[in-house]
This record gives sequence, C-alpha cells and structure tokens, in this order.
Amino acid sequence: MQAVNLTPTEDAQLIANGYSPICVDGKAAVATGWQSGEITIDRLAAMRKTHPKARSTGLRTGRLCAIDIDVVNQEHAIRIQQLAYNVLGETPLV
Repeated sequence: MQAVNLTPTEDAQLIANGYSPICVDGKAAVATGWQSGEITIDRLAAMRKTHPKARSTGLRTGRLCAIDIDVVNQEHAIRIQQLAYNVLGETPLV
C-alpha cells in the first residue's frame, strides 16, 4: 500500500475527534517540536507543507492505544485486520 496524505477534511476530523495527527515519513516524525503543543489544523497543514515527502500520518500517543498486527503469515494478518475492522470500524490509517 502506498502512503498518501489524508485530506484536510480527514485531518480536521481526527483533530475534532481528539487525536493529535502529525506528518511522518514511514514511521518517523519529521517536524521539529512535534512532541509538544496543541496540534491544530493550521499546524498540521504547515507540517505537511514544510515536509511534502512525508506522505503518511502518525498519531501522537498518550491516552491513545493502537493495534499492532505483527504477524508473519499474510493470511493471518489479513484475518486479524478484518477482525479489528469488524469490532472497531474501518479506517484509512493503516
């Protein structure tokens, strides 16, 4: 799957839902100072503009929990992902 930036609407929805999205390159955060301060729509847009090659979105943790499916068998990984979707709902964030 090729990484692609979320739309401004999707970014805004994450923020409205209480998340702190940041732009990342692979799994690495790229913006200076991403660890602290409020993440606003304008701040995230500035991160994306300053780092156009960072084509993924990460979420700062804290109160946030994530599912990490580290399964070697591809068929098992797909089945676990589908189970997570069934319980939690689908998301463009993978």
